[in-house]
Amino acid sequence: MSGSIGIIDNWCHTLAEASEEQEPSVTTPNLQTLAQPDFQLLGTAAEFVRVLKSLSVAGPLNLTNHLMPHLFIGEGGQFSVFRSNITARNDTALWKIGAPVAVKKCKIVMETNQVIDLTGEGTRKQVHAMLLEVLVLRHTKLRSHRNIVRLLGWAKEGGFDGMPLLVMELATEGDLMGFLNGPRGDSWNLKHHLCLDMAAGLDAIHDVGIIHADFKPENILVFPNASDDVPLIAKLSDFGYSSTEANTHSESKIYITALTKGWQAPEIILTTPPISITTDSYKKADNYSLGLVVWSVCCFRGQAPPACQDDTALSTALEALERLSTLSGMLEETFSAALEQLLQYHPTQRTKQENQEAGTFSSETPGVTQIKEDTHPLRMDPIQQYFWAGINKSFEAFGSRMTGGELFSLFLENTWGDIHAGTITLDSYSIQQLLLSAERGFVPAQAVVDRVFQSYEIDWPSDKIVHRASWLFEGAAIGCPLAYNDLYASDQTAAKRARTQFYQRGGYQQYYYSDETTSLWRTWRYESFRPGTSLGIEKDDDKISETSHPLQFFDPTHDHPLNKHELLYLSCLAGDSRAVIELCKAGANTSIIGEPGGATCLHWLLTFPDEDMEDIASLLMQSGNINAELGVKVPVAKDTFPFAWPPGTPLHWAVASSSSRAVNILLKNGADCCYRNGIDPYMYDMDVRYFERDGEDESQGMYSAPTGKCLGMSPVDLAVCSRDVLVLSEFLALQGRPNLQIFEADEEGYTPFHRLEYNHIGRTANQHRFASAAFDGSRTARRGSTSKVISILKQLGGNIDQLTNASPHNERRNDRPGSLTPLMLAVRWIDLDTVTALLENAANVNVRNELGFNVLSQLPESGDYNYCFRDLPSIVGTLLKHDVEVAAKGAFRDYTPLANAILCGSIDVMELLLAAGADPTEKSKKFNVMAWWVNHTPLWGYMLPWTRKMSWRQRGLRMAKILTQYVFSRDTDDVRQVLHHVDAFGSGLLHYAVASGHPEVVKAVLAAGGDKEAHRTVLASPIDRSLNSASWVNKMGTGTALEVCSRMKDVCIQMSTKGHEAVSPAEYKFMVKVYDEIKEILVGDSR
Repeated sequence: MSGSIGIIDNWCHTLAEASEEQEPSVTTPNLQTLAQPDFQLLGTAAEFVRVLKSLSVAGPLNLTNHLMPHLFIGEGGQFSVFRSNITARNDTALWKIGAPVAVKKCKIVMETNQVIDLTGEGTRKQVHAMLLEVLVLRHTKLRSHRNIVRLLGWAKEGGFDGMPLLVMELATEGDLMGFLNGPRGDSWNLKHHLCLDMAAGLDAIHDVGIIHADFKPENILVFPNASDDVPLIAKLSDFGYSSTEANTHSESKIYITALTKGWQAPEIILTTPPISITTDSYKKADNYSLGLVVWSVCCFRGQAPPACQDDTALSTALEALERLSTLSGMLEETFSAALEQLLQYHPTQRTKQENQEAGTFSSETPGVTQIKEDTHPLRMDPIQQYFWAGINKSFEAFGSRMTGGELFSLFLENTWGDIHAGTITLDSYSIQQLLLSAERGFVPAQAVVDRVFQSYEIDWPSDKIVHRASWLFEGAAIGCPLAYNDLYASDQTAAKRARTQFYQRGGYQQYYYSDETTSLWRTWRYESFRPGTSLGIEKDDDKISETSHPLQFFDPTHDHPLNKHELLYLSCLAGDSRAVIELCKAGANTSIIGEPGGATCLHWLLTFPDEDMEDIASLLMQSGNINAELGVKVPVAKDTFPFAWPPGTPLHWAVASSSSRAVNILLKNGADCCYRNGIDPYMYDMDVRYFERDGEDESQGMYSAPTGKCLGMSPVDLAVCSRDVLVLSEFLALQGRPNLQIFEADEEGYTPFHRLEYNHIGRTANQHRFASAAFDGSRTARRGSTSKVISILKQLGGNIDQLTNASPHNERRNDRPGSLTPLMLAVRWIDLDTVTALLENAANVNVRNELGFNVLSQLPESGDYNYCFRDLPSIVGTLLKHDVEVAAKGAFRDYTPLANAILCGSIDVMELLLAAGADPTEKSKKFNVMAWWVNHTPLWGYMLPWTRKMSWRQRGLRMAKILTQYVFSRDTDDVRQVLHHVDAFGSGLLHYAVASGHPEVVKAVLAAGGDKEAHRTVLASPIDRSLNSASWVNKMGTGTALEVCSRMKDVCIQMSTKGHEAVSPAEYKFMVKVYDEIKEILVGDSR
């Protein structure tokens, strides 16, 4: 047992079986960088709300009542607590409707209508306390712990600028002191189990490097429990004085300034605040506080025990226990034993918080358990703690203190944003973070720097180029296939040396097993293969022979010595051919499974030298299933790109590791190339499913989950995703094999051809989202490999023009974009290289799907951050050269390529289509597409933060030029249809040009014959979702163009007094001047 819970749990052999299901375990965040938060980055309530959202705190929740005095529960140093109820349910709410809750409110005194300033001296402590509370309660290993109070969400009090309220589960039984003074406070059974709960909660926060620093009965809440044997459960609360500032290293310093008298350890009391103390020391101080609370539970009903600043506390407590006539002898012994360890005067003699040994081998079943801890030096660190201020602001503030693992995680998160940025340079945040991570020795970052530079077309800086070869070598030496391949391409000798070093380090043992386990294996290996030494294992005996050298190291009385089956599995991870051969001769079970994820020995075939692989495979297949799946259906941990092993068979792993030799051998021996692994390929693909889920934090983003059965990916799918020409070429040997179903579609109708556009957004095993484009390599290399992959797929019999077919369970089945060919998918992802390669291989540009859309109607909509729109005009130009239809009208909302071009927001695409003969008189939902286009780019849109860098004036000039050249130059009837009655309510194009705030467009429309006197008759907007009731154009009202101009100006004047959360008052004043300019144009026009 570990720490304080270990002591108390030894009191009794029976624990209450009142445990909640724990959420999936992920790596513990390192919270050291929040030691001195920069509150200038957190100045308003709106910014604090952004922090809450970034940590996936549900809200705003609706409360039934205001925080009235009669609902007051209590208060602490920074918060007041009120009782309330939730009246409505957010999609991510954790509590049922109408349930009673506790609401924590910062004790900030404000005048009426005062705007809160979180940087002021009067609010700094409260904000810090609330931030610490949220960080602790949203910690991945604490938020569902049965002995930590649950944060349900946040709510608002007052207006937009009100400070958020924290909504917690309500302790209907009160705090520990209240319980002890209540009707059940004399039950020793309940006291005992509540002490167990307290200790479990304290151990939980210590395990993740958090110090409570204010452990006392008032901060221990009591709740009803479902168990009849133990009707109550205790949970820790009030982490406002806790320290998340220390990392998990025992020598890290933390600073404590707030103390509660009566509940602190002697070394804390005797030190003048602020107290500088190591993390490990304060864990011991927290444990002393636990001892004081246990003493109080037994003797003082929650009141503080007598102050003892010398070494008499323990003896006094033990004497008090002896005098308790109602305490049974057994419980007296167990309480006394706990206090004897918790109340030691000298910290070094107290219980030391240590993790229980994570596990050992089991000799009962053929399997190897995972015992590698999460503190592996190659493991990426979570970055949830940095989203509160934005990851790049946090990088600027705390980058000098970040670990290499944290920096690499930041880089991966930024690669997703880089998709939209288009152009990445050495000055980009992502590249700075990657280089700094590599410079700090984080090898997974070193392994990919060269590839990332290739992908982004960045030249190595002169002061870093010296590291290129050594970083690639280190990456190859830890088993990163990407680094090995890149190193092999430039220096085969160095690549082979790196591979040798990988074997010397124990291969993949170094990732998944403890140093103790790998040391056991190494010692056995050394002793067994010394000259003149037999292997030391007998065919009929699982255990190592007592007469062999290994027995000199292994203790034969040990409960779990390594047996030959386990040695075989470890040897496979190490790629040790000789050891595997000898162990198989001795009868080791080749079907043994181990970590990660229940992999078999055959899953590690990829690890062995190419020249040995065939012999090893024949041995491992003697009792090993060549199509054996992992024991899990989710990706499993891998610390190098692509940061996860896929679920599935050994063939899936061989493909994922780019081992063409292993693929060849497995296929020759009958591996199933069509075996699907059950993984969800569409989590981040909105073309397939709506995004209905929010990640636990911003590093996961929004995603979807399947509603029906998910078939997953075949090995061929994986090879196409990575555009691995060498691996995919191995599948050509299957041509002519009967009943081969390589191109059988999955539940959404996707075939290997459609996988050319898979994997744009991936997830690491610890759930970080990243963009695969950062690792694609140079455009030239990618274009070449894509063309070769397409050629191989055609040779295997694939249909390059096959449409997908959505699952009957899919809510998007009848929605845009509809079914898709591989070419349509490439266009939707704005993948110029794949579009070009598909067209070179005779893909049909004029295939129509069930909605009537062709490829030009599949352009993605503007504002979608999954895409980079830079290459879109080039793609459209390429399609036009291949005679794509520009007037292909779909049945869905009357969309045409021209209407789709409006949605994608590219003025270049609009010009290309109009120049190619697209019809400007088209109507969508009875609304002319030219009026729709003008309306789709209003002036106010260029005031928003994400468009502010764009030139509103320049775009207006360009639009006017396009209208004049390609629309107003057409015959008279066409021009009349565009200028007049563009909707069902008498509006002309001029109304929309005026309302949208483009003076140059207004001039062009007037010059073409726009009618200033045309009267718009109704307020309602006639058209589809692009102009819904919240649209800017609905403020234009009725009347002539001049009346519309006056009305729009009035709206801007009104907004200039208060602004908008995205547009400032000054920008609205600028818009007023624009409408004055338009008015002068209208009044000055003499036509």
